[in-house]
Amino acid sequence: MLFDYLIAASLGFLGMLGMARLAGEMLLLHNLGNQLFAAEHVLREVKRTALFFDVDDWTLREICNTDSMTALSHAICESVTPWLEYLPEHRLEQTAPGQFRLVWRDTQGQWSSLSNAQIDPSPVTSGPSHTETDPGATVSRIERL
Repeated sequence: MLFDYLIAASLGFLGMLGMARLAGEMLLLHNLGNQLFAAEHVLREVKRTALFFDVDDWTLREICNTDSMTALSHAICESVTPWLEYLPEHRLEQTAPGQFRLVWRDTQGQWSSLSNAQIDPSPVTSGPSHTETDPGATVSRIERL
């Protein structure tokens, strides 16, 4: 009888450990999804801002850390900076005029990146329509930067 009880208790304990692991995996997936959504939102906002202001070379710091901020640039910074808090060690890079890439460290400690060509493959300028990236790809892992 004691042996049956020990087997049942160990099976119950292993089941609870499995449930705890499943809950951890669900939280990890939720956090990764939040980071991907935040990166996508920031990139869309940055791309539209660059198109609106018609600038070729700028960084978010140049717009958000100036003394002569306009009401529009202040509104843009207020809409983007809360989303950047979800992306630890983030870095915004301009790969080409109107093309941006956001790099951040995800919750597992790996580098992730997302470019606006991956989320919106339409061309930025009014030239011929062609992209060199795969529009189906969403996030790529970067081992070393």
